[in-house]
Amino acid sequence: MLLRYQLSLLSILLFPVFVTAQFTKNKDSVLSILRENKKVDSTKVIDYARVSQAYNQKPDSAIYYIKEGLKLARTVNFKRGIALMNSKLGAFYLDDGRYKQADSVFRIALSIHRKLNRYEDQGTVYQALSAVYSEAGDEVNSLKYILIARQLYEKRGLKEQLPFCNGTIGIVYLNQGEVNNAVKYIKEGIRIAEDLKLNHKFSTEVNAYYNLTILADLCTNLAAIFSDRNDYRSAVKYYDQSIKVSKEGGFYDSNVLLFVNAADVYRKTGDEKRARTLLDTALRLAQQGNLYREKYKIYTQLAMLESSPAKALPYFDKAIQLASKQLTDLMEIYDDKAEYFKENGQYKEALEA
Repeated sequence: MLLRYQLSLLSILLFPVFVTAQFTKNKDSVLSILRENKKVDSTKVIDYARVSQAYNQKPDSAIYYIKEGLKLARTVNFKRGIALMNSKLGAFYLDDGRYKQADSVFRIALSIHRKLNRYEDQGTVYQALSAVYSEAGDEVNSLKYILIARQLYEKRGLKEQLPFCNGTIGIVYLNQGEVNNAVKYIKEGIRIAEDLKLNHKFSTEVNAYYNLTILADLCTNLAAIFSDRNDYRSAVKYYDQSIKVSKEGGFYDSNVLLFVNAADVYRKTGDEKRARTLLDTALRLAQQGNLYREKYKIYTQLAMLESSPAKALPYFDKAIQLASKQLTDLMEIYDDKAEYFKENGQYKEALEA
């Protein structure tokens, strides 16, 4: 769960650049603009940043453009550009597990933002540092930095960042085993995000969209917590809210597992009809995107819905066939298969599964 929050954070490091690259430009156009720009100034640094964002799925290429942009930013003494490129470099280091390097470049960016009195950017870097320490297994420092970020946002009236902060605080507490605190802060994040959605005038359309994605993520994570505690009624409530928000934002088709996990909870509440509806939607979306991992999970859940082993086993077989080369995935399927037989009182078959 925590990883999703970090990815959401890292994708918006230095938000204005992300907005331009992700929502208004494609890879070819931003690369063309960079090549045509013969100036040696801050505008070309931003062009490098946009190109690196367009190559987000190709880290080696992205890092190349980031380093070229960083080199230029230093040459022209573009302070914010230096901070920008270090932040973007840190995002890739974090994703690659190079935590010391990520920490180092994020701190360079933070130092510059402090000198420039850029409070929102400072908060973003504090959130990034929180992610670094969490991934490195240091939840104490992770909590320290996310609390600093939240305090800064509250002091400066930067409300749009508070849902993410509260959600991340909740996840850090969850990683520490403090479930009640986790629920408290995630609920607070949801409350703020809902209030922003209804009553706040966002500075950009993309900020409003980002708020919806965070709201959906918070609801999904809270639903998962309640599901783990066997509080399926509460889990259903938040899964439904996440699906509703995802549809409202137009991104529900990008999170197939949301439907799969919600279906699992509905099955456990005895609402098999709703579970099947969700799985039908999930399967349609997974087939459109050719998503193998999502497909095998869907087939497993469809199997769990069948009262007759004769009907369930073909679904399990489909799941096993899809996951045949992935040992971890196969183990998960066989565990579900054993659970299925156990739920049906077939303990011998459960042991054999």
